[in-house]
Amino acid sequence: MIHRAAGVSHGTVFVHFPSLDALMAEVIEVYVGKTAQRTHELADSGQTLREVLRAHLDGIREYEPFYTALVTENRQLPTQARDAWISLQSVISLHFSRAAEREMEAGKILRMPVSLLFNLWLGLIHHYLANADLFAPGGKVIDRYGETLIDSYLKMAQTKRS
Repeated sequence: MIHRAAGVSHGTVFVHFPSLDALMAEVIEVYVGKTAQRTHELADSGQTLREVLRAHLDGIREYEPFYTALVTENRQLPTQARDAWISLQSVISLHFSRAAEREMEAGKILRMPVSLLFNLWLGLIHHYLANADLFAPGGKVIDRYGETLIDSYLKMAQTKRS
């Protein structure tokens, strides 16, 4: 299929990529680069944790099916591709950590290890994406649940319960 999309023969693809793993790694690195850049653009303007979470979901939204495949298949990726996937999570973590620290200092969210807060967020998002057939059959999880996930997550993390 890749060769057809590129308009070349099957063999030509492997002139440029010595193996399927190398091809997969390149595709994932390009995707990660685009998503990381988009996340940086969106999150750099965000001062609040809500704005950073929204930027994260907006970055996922653009390529949700591909991101979801990476969520469910990342353990089977070749090392180079997995490293690219991890670097994307690091980009998100950087912006998340800055916003979370500011909000902890201001007493807006519970004080706890930022790594735990971040992993809870990723776990929530990745669970919904990995189970999209249950949560958004025939649709997109981020479109359907994005704001609800942000609201629910922040409510769990807030210091004052209403």
